[in-house]
Amino acid sequence: LQHIGQFFVFERTVAASQVQAYHMRQQIHDKLNALPLSYHDQYATGRLLTHLFSDVQSIQMTVCLLLRGVPQFAFAVVVGLAILFYLNAGMAWLAVVSLAIFGVGYFWFAGRQKAVSVNLREKEGLLIAHMASRVANFRLVKSFRRETAEAREFLRKATPNLQLRLASLALTVGLVGMWGLIGVFTMAAVVYFGVRQVQSGQMTAGEFLLFHGSMAGLFWPVAALTQQIGHYYTLRATSIKIMRVL
Repeated sequence: LQHIGQFFVFERTVAASQVQAYHMRQQIHDKLNALPLSYHDQYATGRLLTHLFSDVQSIQMTVCLLLRGVPQFAFAVVVGLAILFYLNAGMAWLAVVSLAIFGVGYFWFAGRQKAVSVNLREKEGLLIAHMASRVANFRLVKSFRRETAEAREFLRKATPNLQLRLASLALTVGLVGMWGLIGVFTMAAVVYFGVRQVQSGQMTAGEFLLFHGSMAGLFWPVAALTQQIGHYYTLRATSIKIMRVL
């Protein structure tokens, strides 16, 4: 059932995103044609082409990832918490406390991820615009023998993109790592209190093992949800760029 459901979800999300990308490109194309010449004089051709191709493709891929992942992982977290409270309400609060602590860290990382994503999409647009103008004037570059100078200029403009991508990756890895540390201490607390309850007869060994396994199974969907943060802020930053044009 899981594999059949995944096939249906993947097929539907891909089809819907392709149709949406088609309509979005049509709207951007029509809007660019309707805008006055002063607007086209203000922005480089390569930057405008970025909206039609790179930005739309980024939105299409990101929406697919979010539609597939977020509902599945969120549902797994809700079911996991329900099972924990059904088995042992007292110890289940350990999961709630760990999620609350993680929520505080999440907002710290998310704010920085948002700023990095917005800056990255702007830098990428400028880099693509720069390259489009150089390719369009390739004969001029060759005529003045500016190949070496253009190579240095490209590296100068591309370096900020690399730094921002590494920063985005570091924030995502840091958030997942923080959740891993929280999970380690939470599981240690579960083992400590669980063993004491088994010794006192409040839980059977089987109930403790079931609770322990359910708690362990709660951490992977939360970790997977945290990885969607980068996708969300990429989608948000790209959508803002396109909405400026529309």
